[in-house]
Amino acid sequence: MPIIATTLGNMLIELDEGKLTLLQFTEDPVSDESLEGMVKEVKHQLDEYLSGKRKVFDLPLDLKGTDFQKVFGRP
Repeated sequence: MPIIATTLGNMLIELDEGKLTLLQFTEDPVSDESLEGMVKEVKHQLDEYLSGKRKVFDLPLDLKGTDFQKVFGRP
């Protein structure tokens, strides 16, 4: 699973079939792998958001959890 650097700290990205399933802070080091495809897009949009250039994300999500958890954003 790729780990990217952000201005707030390192973040773990998890994808399933091209959809974002997890984005969380981690103390693990940044991945050596090059960023491609959806991982690159997640980092791009997150960087834009953190720099104030973006207010809304446009990423495909694969939400996990019960119907209630999906509505309120809690896994």
